[in-house]
Amino acid sequence: MKNITLLILCALFGICAMAPAQSSEIQKRIEYRKQLNNPATREAAIQEGLKNEDPVIRKKALYELYAAKGIDAAETLKQMATDPDKGIQLLIIACIKNISDTAKRNEVAKYVAENAKSDEMKRDARRLLTSFTLTKNNVRLKDNPTYDHEVTTAEKITIPDDNWLIIKDVIENGHEKGYFKKELDEKGWQKIKIGAWEQQCIGTYDGIAWYRIRFKAPEKAKGVVGAELYFQGVDEIAWIWLNETYVGQHDIGPSGWDIPFFMNIGEEIKWGEENLLVIRVHDSAAAGGIWKPIELHILK
Repeated sequence: MKNITLLILCALFGICAMAPAQSSEIQKRIEYRKQLNNPATREAAIQEGLKNEDPVIRKKALYELYAAKGIDAAETLKQMATDPDKGIQLLIIACIKNISDTAKRNEVAKYVAENAKSDEMKRDARRLLTSFTLTKNNVRLKDNPTYDHEVTTAEKITIPDDNWLIIKDVIENGHEKGYFKKELDEKGWQKIKIGAWEQQCIGTYDGIAWYRIRFKAPEKAKGVVGAELYFQGVDEIAWIWLNETYVGQHDIGPSGWDIPFFMNIGEEIKWGEENLLVIRVHDSAAAGGIWKPIELHILK
């Protein structure tokens, strides 16, 4: 009976096996649970458990504190943001999600996003803030109901393949850092060519990355009525800026990885000048990035 009780307690603490070297650690966890279950020692046990060297005990203490105090445990959640244990990091994010007061939830999430040691934890906390909300309906000139002239493609120019720069955005705050700005310090950006980023400098990675390239647009010839960019393949989601202006997005989820799309840039393009094209790309699985060429289409 004693062994069965011990196994149940071990399971509750997330222990899969009880090797001899672990027995002392397991006994400490069992004793800690007894202190939690005793009303006379419970509060002190929670406070001591938060500082325990055993991450399993720290996690249990944090869980019990949040279960008892809810939003009043917010300061402790912030204090624990630098804890190196992955399980505790996930628990903190789960607790923040559960805070019903929007202002307090955003306050704690912002603190964790700025102070956590783990980039993944910073990213997860920042996602709770939903700071990236850009969206724009980009309508091709030929589909604009107010434009009643026939539109044809007079010329197609492939954007060069050898001048692309890329940087990972694990925390997903590149838009706040101005990654789409012309005067951005590009230190830390890497050179990349069209093709899956897994086979290039980025390596195995699922998440957000930003691309930048400068290209020269031709002079505006007689009869030209506009321009658009033709994206043959971006895996999976793309948000596009041209010359610091947000143009629009290709966002139909993971299924959009191999679906070509157009972006009307008639208002944003600078004819006969250098143009800055910036693309924020999200990939959730397998290969990712701009994997097929982009063309500048001149319209007449």
